[in-house]
Amino acid sequence: MVGEFFWDGAASTLFWVDPVNELTAVMFVQVMPFYGTLHKRFRDAVYGEYK
Repeated sequence: MVGEFFWDGAASTLFWVDPVNELTAVMFVQVMPFYGTLHKRFRDAVYGEYK
């Protein structure tokens, strides 16, 4: 999303900040190898409440 900033770690850890929606999300996991689908599912779960 425009205006967001984020970081994702090697073991699938993720955080992002969305200043427009005043939202910060953090997901701590240790999944190797990197599991990108998990990020999409987490993001969909978080933003699903805003739609």
